[in-house]
Amino acid sequence: MLATLESRRPDSPQTPPRNLGPRDIVALDDVAWTRADAYGAKATNLAELRRAIDPKYVPNGFAVPFSFYHDFMVANGLYDAAQSMMNDPAFQDDVQRKDLLKAFRKDIKATPMTTPMRDKLDAMHRAFPEGTTPRCRSGANNEDLVGFTGAGLYDSYTHRLDEGHIEKSFKQVWASLWNLRAYNEREFYRIDHLTAAMGVLVHPNFDDERVNGVALTRNFYFPTFEGYFINAQVVEDMVTNPDGAQTAEEVLLLQNIDPAKPQPYETVYIRRSSLVAADETVIELKDLMELALQLKKIQTHFQFLYGRSTDENFAMDVEFKIDRDGYLAIKQARPWVG
Repeated sequence: MLATLESRRPDSPQTPPRNLGPRDIVALDDVAWTRADAYGAKATNLAELRRAIDPKYVPNGFAVPFSFYHDFMVANGLYDAAQSMMNDPAFQDDVQRKDLLKAFRKDIKATPMTTPMRDKLDAMHRAFPEGTTPRCRSGANNEDLVGFTGAGLYDSYTHRLDEGHIEKSFKQVWASLWNLRAYNEREFYRIDHLTAAMGVLVHPNFDDERVNGVALTRNFYFPTFEGYFINAQVVEDMVTNPDGAQTAEEVLLLQNIDPAKPQPYETVYIRRSSLVAADETVIELKDLMELALQLKKIQTHFQFLYGRSTDENFAMDVEFKIDRDGYLAIKQARPWVG
């Protein structure tokens, strides 16, 4: 087992791309897909998603560059503190490493921002409609990439109306770059911890969901036949890691080749949700058809963008929600790592 893991480890150190030139918070519609090195792939993929499909399906917001995290760390001597922590012999002990990282995250969250940085973030916050609770999403420079998603390594936070300045949520996101699992993952892949950086994607939070789910823009049961795999669950239950005996709905949508049938896709239910009645489904048929049409556009757009138009194994991993009014929102798209 250890030999197998070690065989997957890179032979030489890796430095993640980090462009610190951009200094401004940018509206998503003004973020070019090619600027992932400055804003993070999560933000640039969402910005591109707004161009790939009708933007009514995609949240709008802002991308905050890596330079904000970098400037914060430099201004407060936190890179030096991180290096000292990693040089401490106690850091090599698994238990003590966990405690030291926890203390370092606490220090990040307790350290004040400069006034100019606070003012820029406050202006961004105020640009949202009154009453909006912004979702501050992690966007590291080693996340949502081809071959490495970084899924689950970092934390995102919703900034509630009673939490004051949005600085609080930003520092929570930045601190998560030093989560134990994130550190260990970087260490395994020999990624330089001090050039790892955190951008932040900010958009309105999704409240009042009826369904959340994930989808793959590929039919991996029959790869040469157009289709899409969808995994969905009601309300806020986790779809990929349900608790206990709960199971999510799994459905395969296959291109309909029978012109006599009205729907563009046939539905094949692989597994039913344990949280709905036996004669019910998590996603209504009309919503499935609407989602499938968007998934097709996403696959076509990003397959070309990534230069993988002839690669039948290429797919995008998509996260979506449907609210209680039936509104479909697609909140993330990243290359699938199978």
